[in-house]
Amino acid sequence: MNDMIIDELYGLEIGGNYLFRYKPSVYEDSYLIKPLYDGGPLYEKINNIDEFNLDDPKWQKMKDDMELLDINTRSFNINTSKNMESHPYTQEYIGAYTLIDGRWINYDDYKNSNKVCVVGRHLFKTRNLNLGDKIPIQYMETESEFPGYLMTEKDRKEWKNYHKSDVIEYEIVGVYDEFNSGRDIYVPTSTVPEEFLKFPEPPSEDGMPYLWTQLFHFVLKNPTEQSQFIEKYSDPIRKNPGFELQFVDNNAETFWISANQVSNNLIINTVVYGLLLLFAMIFSIYICIWKSIRIVML
Repeated sequence: MNDMIIDELYGLEIGGNYLFRYKPSVYEDSYLIKPLYDGGPLYEKINNIDEFNLDDPKWQKMKDDMELLDINTRSFNINTSKNMESHPYTQEYIGAYTLIDGRWINYDDYKNSNKVCVVGRHLFKTRNLNLGDKIPIQYMETESEFPGYLMTEKDRKEWKNYHKSDVIEYEIVGVYDEFNSGRDIYVPTSTVPEEFLKFPEPPSEDGMPYLWTQLFHFVLKNPTEQSQFIEKYSDPIRKNPGFELQFVDNNAETFWISANQVSNNLIINTVVYGLLLLFAMIFSIYICIWKSIRIVML
C-alpha cells in the first residue's frame, strides 16, 4: 500500500458507510485489505446502506468472486475406498490415520453400496456433528489437479456450468485424524456416480499419464504366499518406472508360527483322542459280545 492510498484512507468520513474487502491476517486482530474485485477499487462509499443491492450489475464481478470463495470454502476432497480396514495408512502400527470414533469403511459397505462416510476430526468438531448424522454431498467436475478447490482459470470462470451430481446423503460412521483430515472425506467407491470416478492424470516425462502409486494397495488372501507373490510379480512391477513392491509388516510370521503350533497340536490331539475313542468303542463292543456269549452259555 503506497502513501497516496494511506492519505486517501485518512480522508474517510467518520460515520460514513464504506464497502471494503479484507481477509484476516496472521497477526491477532489485524486484517489485510484487498481490492473489491480483480482490477477494482480498494473501497466504495455507500451513500445509503439500506439501498445497497449486491445484484446491481455494478457489483457483478465482486459477487462472482464471493460465490467462488464460498464454493471453495464448502468444497471437500472426496476419497473413495473399497475397504479402509485394509488400507496401509489406517494400520495402527504405521500411525498415519488415527480412528478417533466409530469405524472405518469396510468391504460390506462397498459391496452393498452403503451411503456411509468417514470424516476428519476438524470438520466433525467445526460443524458440531455426531456419529449417525447425515451430510449432503454433491459431486462436481473440476479441471484442477488438486481436488477440493476450483483453481484453474477455466474452473474460476465456468464452474457454475460444470456437470454436477444429484445430492446424496451420507451417514457419518467414523471420525479420523491426520495432518490433512480437515478437507478429506472417505466414501465407498460404489456410491460415487461413475462419471466422477476419475483421478488426476498429469503427464509424466514420457508423455504417458502418471499413476499415483499411493492409490493402489492389495491384501494377500494368504500371508504365507508372500514369497511366491514376490517371485511372480516383482520383475513385471520393476519394469514400470516409479513402482516398487512393498509389504507392510503386520507380524504375520509371528502369527503363523503360533498358528502352526496350535494347528499341529490340534492335529495331534485329534489323532490321540480319535484313537482313544476308537479303543473305547471296540472295548464296549467286546464287552457286549462277551456278555451275550455268557448269557447264551447259561
